[in-house]
Amino acid sequence: MIIHGPRRFRGLLLSVVTVLLCLSTDAYASPFEKFSDGLIVRQDETLQGDLYFTTTTADIQGHVIGDLSGFTAYDFNITGTVDGDVNICGQSVTLSGTIQDSLRSWTNNTTISGTVERDVMIFAGSVTLLPSAHIKGKLTAFGGTVSLRGTIDGDVMVTAGTINIDSQMGGDVRLEADKIDVRPESHIVGDLNYVARSAPPEDLADRVGGELKFDEKGAKRDRAQTEKPAFAPLNWLGRWIWKTLVLFIIGCLVMVPLRRVDAGAALIRPLQTQAMLGGLIGFFGVIVLPIIAFLLVVLLIAVPMAVIFGFPEAFIGVLFSFPPLLAVVAVLLFVAQVPAVYWVGTHIQPTMIVWRTDERPSVHRARSVYLSMFLGAALVRLLATIPYIGWLVSLGVVWLGLGTTILAIHAALQRTTPSTNATV
Repeated sequence: MIIHGPRRFRGLLLSVVTVLLCLSTDAYASPFEKFSDGLIVRQDETLQGDLYFTTTTADIQGHVIGDLSGFTAYDFNITGTVDGDVNICGQSVTLSGTIQDSLRSWTNNTTISGTVERDVMIFAGSVTLLPSAHIKGKLTAFGGTVSLRGTIDGDVMVTAGTINIDSQMGGDVRLEADKIDVRPESHIVGDLNYVARSAPPEDLADRVGGELKFDEKGAKRDRAQTEKPAFAPLNWLGRWIWKTLVLFIIGCLVMVPLRRVDAGAALIRPLQTQAMLGGLIGFFGVIVLPIIAFLLVVLLIAVPMAVIFGFPEAFIGVLFSFPPLLAVVAVLLFVAQVPAVYWVGTHIQPTMIVWRTDERPSVHRARSVYLSMFLGAALVRLLATIPYIGWLVSLGVVWLGLGTTILAIHAALQRTTPSTNATV
């Protein structure tokens, strides 16, 4: 019997985890050994300790007592025995020997005909398990084409374009692909979650010891495109309140200290006199800031690491440094909208009567920084929810705020720079 079950979106997440597991070993903190002529451990040799390496090719024929982690430009072959983990990024991996712990592979092609005592995680264009392959733990694989013809004792999760199964599997299995072919000789002890564009054959249930669940690939996405969700006032109100409060708190953290040192008015003054110029500068600033962030990573991290250690280490440095730097840029762009939001709030404040004990009541616009930020944030976030044009409002506020900040900093620098034409 086929039971339709919910689809689980884990492919993208686990593919990212696969890459990080390949790269986030102790190799990042330890020096790599370079083997320009290739790494070879001969059949009668024993290598003691963990090895972190970069090389063109690697051929492990003997015995390695420890972990292997590194990069190969071409082939990585194991015909001997590795007592530890193997973490490899390269062109291709071929395993016909034995790995006593886990295998993590990020390659174009991975072929296994040997034994892995624990788990296997593969991210590759092509993944092949030959009939002699034996994985005693879990298998997680992502690839264009995945062919499994060996024995897998643990759970299996495969996401690919095409999956061919002729294997004995001892745990639960999840297969997701455009095309899945499960041969009659296959057997699955646990449950099978079958995600494909067409339903599995009816006789497949006879080869599954547990429950067979089928989910049509792409059906949920197609339903989401054809079924327009109903408007939910409470959800909309909750999102609006949350975004308004976040913008209000960030704005107060920025503007209150500036007001105390009499810099708040100078910050928003360009909006009153040079709004068009500020918006234009902010437009180009949004484009230029990520480019500057990338150049900083290349110049300050990638180039020095490439000179000192080599290209693979430089690649790891960029991989781990660029995302946090982009996050910093995103935060700066979010904070950049504060001057524009504050300026909007100062122009929609109600006129207030200020009572004094020694004078008659005076009427003027009391520019409370808290009230200005709250009113500005509420209005901006409200306009940002307008369909089709709300995103343009959000971008416009960022452009104006960023351009205003740049103009205000430029004006402050001009005031503090001594005049070159000063007379003696």
